[in-house]
Amino acid sequence: MSRDRTRLRGRVAIVGQGESDEHGKLPHKSAFQLHAESARNALADAGLAAKDVDAVFSAGLWMGSETAEYMGIRPRYVDGTQIGGCSFIAHVQHAAAAIDAGVVDVDPAAVTIGMPLEVVFRDVSDTIALPLFRPVTR
Repeated sequence: MSRDRTRLRGRVAIVGQGESDEHGKLPHKSAFQLHAESARNALADAGLAAKDVDAVFSAGLWMGSETAEYMGIRPRYVDGTQIGGCSFIAHVQHAAAAIDAGVVDVDPAAVTIGMPLEVVFRDVSDTIALPLFRPVTR
């Protein structure tokens, strides 16, 4: 069966990104804490709250359902695909497919492709600054 792999272009978008609050060796934080901080920061970047989440994609030493439970999220869909360093690339592809199939509830009208963005650089160390892209509020 042949499918047009470009048909999701312009219909699915990443609208928020986040990292944990600290970087490096962090023996005072569990892996769950780091995932939760990253998710919380991504939700804030997207202007969303945990109650808006109906799918969780997670990789690590546990299942995605455990990450959702730790964060107090009751998702309709969970993906815990584990394929090494590219797990999160697969998660993006799986999320796009879930949105397209209507498995998760994302209102396409709430996402505007080509919406104006601003870039802000956040220093994560003395030598590294990461770009953060945010929608421009009018």
